[in-house]
Amino acid sequence: MAAPIIPFLTVLALSLSVCVPSKAVAGAHALELALETCNNTEAFAKFVIEKRNGARPFSYYNRIELGSPAAWEIIMDAYEARVVTGFEEKQNLALEFSQKWFEQCVALSCSGFWENLEADLQRVWSD
Repeated sequence: MAAPIIPFLTVLALSLSVCVPSKAVAGAHALELALETCNNTEAFAKFVIEKRNGARPFSYYNRIELGSPAAWEIIMDAYEARVVTGFEEKQNLALEFSQKWFEQCVALSCSGFWENLEADLQRVWSD
């Protein structure tokens, strides 16, 4: 009776060592994707606020089909932000604004809200 248990325990021990690392890898991959999404959010926010400071009108975005719900939130927030004129002020505002949106992405990590921002950045960048 003990003989059939030994092969079973051997198979079980070998499969456990394979399962645990794969879950860890999956978790690390999910974290990597979340960070990439938040980096895209930060880049999109920085680009929009820079263009707003460069006199791009809000109406420009009405003709672009944006795929991310976050895109419009970021755009509206950019056009409600304070207007600055100096070069250093513009750089500081862009940094603060993009960092704020990066932090919001990290805090509100519901991926559906933030998805497609990389594609949206390409859409608004092309013009």
